[in-house]
Amino acid sequence: KDCLEVNRKLIWPKAMFLWLYMSNAFYVPFVSVYLRNVGFSNLVIGTVFAIRPFLGFVSSPFWGFCADRSGKHKLVLVFVIIVTGVTRLSLLLMDSQTMILIVLFGSDFFGYALEPMVDSTVLEMLHDSLLFGKQRLWGAIGWGWVG
Repeated sequence: KDCLEVNRKLIWPKAMFLWLYMSNAFYVPFVSVYLRNVGFSNLVIGTVFAIRPFLGFVSSPFWGFCADRSGKHKLVLVFVIIVTGVTRLSLLLMDSQTMILIVLFGSDFFGYALEPMVDSTVLEMLHDSLLFGKQRLWGAIGWGWVG
């Protein structure tokens, strides 16, 4: 086989990881900088960052349950992607610290579920789970390219 030959069936899994990690590379490193620029103290920022992972602890199983219960995994994934994007962008429109925190935590409730949902979706798409690492590699490429 030619090393440059691309399996067209595996373009979508690669693209999903590429775009997920590219978007995270734009967003994740700058949340604390944004919070500082809109006037939050270091103590509040630290507290916010201590709370955020707990949202992922709750939201990932919640959205997984919704996808499993409905049987519409891709539809739930698309919904979570859209809401995450809209809420992350809407942070720039908020003018009060309270609204910024509400929208940030709302975004996290959706956003923290993306990675496990994409992992699950890609595993469902693959005919061989040993190919997963080759797909996930594109996430690292996306992060590295943008970051």
